[in-house]
Amino acid sequence: MSDSDIFRPNTFKKYIGQDRAKFIISDVLHSAAVRQVPIEHMLFTSEGPGLGKTTIVRIIADMWRTELIEITASSLETPRDIIMIFKRLNRTFNSILFIDEIHNLKSSIGEMLYSPMEDYGGLLNTKIVVGDGREEIMNILPFTIIGATAGEEGKLPQPLLDRFLTIKLVSYNNDEILQIIRNVSSKVSIDFTEAALKEIVLRSHLTPRIANSFVRRMRDYAISRDKKAITDEDAIIVFSKLGIDELGLDDVARNILKCLHTTHRKRLGLKSLATLTRIDIKTLRELYEPKLMRAGLMDLLPNGRALTLKGEEYIEQYIGG
Repeated sequence: MSDSDIFRPNTFKKYIGQDRAKFIISDVLHSAAVRQVPIEHMLFTSEGPGLGKTTIVRIIADMWRTELIEITASSLETPRDIIMIFKRLNRTFNSILFIDEIHNLKSSIGEMLYSPMEDYGGLLNTKIVVGDGREEIMNILPFTIIGATAGEEGKLPQPLLDRFLTIKLVSYNNDEILQIIRNVSSKVSIDFTEAALKEIVLRSHLTPRIANSFVRRMRDYAISRDKKAITDEDAIIVFSKLGIDELGLDDVARNILKCLHTTHRKRLGLKSLATLTRIDIKTLRELYEPKLMRAGLMDLLPNGRALTLKGEEYIEQYIGG
């Protein structure tokens, strides 16, 4: 069994959590099927990465039994790029175009989507400006666009945002994460004690992607040592070797907190913090800051980033002030 089969559910019945989103999506798909029309364009947003947006999109494509084209917004550089996408969409009726990190979509590219989205494709003899003033005439079959962004939907132009049904994915709780990794661990041919699973939940930041990655590392540890089971002691050994502490923070996250601490409670802007930590701004903003804020260690204030009281206490305990 491949990791894709193990770690990624392929039906909503197997997909744990996000009950509100699944309720809405199921109604949208059923209604579209009854009316024999394309699925409504949808935008999935969340407070951070790893909450299951891509998995949901793939389940939708399976339920709709259609072709799914997956791209990132940054890959659409020129009008010619979107023309090529339209041609791929024309291979199947009611196909789905999934644009990840859609907040990075160039405004000029987004404008090319307005008319096709408004009519859900199904356009005949459509004139599309390819660049340098040239136009291309093409027919566009009915299709659906699904976008995803980790809480940056505000960067989308309002005309584009208005064409989506926006669905927000919510944070998971401990019980949901525990159920997810319990299900996954039952498929990897390695037994996990409940205590080991709880050690994983403790460090998961309540994010399925992170929790599943830890299960993979535990599996590798067990296989390499011909172990049939992972105990909490084994889990702690693996986390120690990974540099992951009880709050799920790694060396990079701890360095961010240390930099904030050494500024003597001054506020640091994003660029200053990126310079001090030598982390690129995108990684800092999208990967590490959400974790630190969810853990209650860092505040994002109008005049910059700062440690919380809990963050100060963490520094004292784990880094030594």
